[in-house]
Amino acid sequence: MSLSEAPLLRVALAHFGAARPDRLLLVVHHLAVDGVSLRILFEDLQTAYEQLQAGTPIQLPAKTTSFKRWSEQLRDYA
Repeated sequence: MSLSEAPLLRVALAHFGAARPDRLLLVVHHLAVDGVSLRILFEDLQTAYEQLQAGTPIQLPAKTTSFKRWSEQLRDYA
């Protein structure tokens, strides 16, 4: 992966047949996402998957602070 060429995120779903579970592969450039954001993304994916498995509508937690708002607050603080 190269920062100068898209895509910076790739996703693949591998099917292994009825006897084995499918696997989801996410590959993202380490400069495109930080560890905290990646953890949040994984939590949201797990929540959505569990809700789909249970047959309930997907409801993810409300967004907290946007990057834009966070950067404005940081600028104001500085």
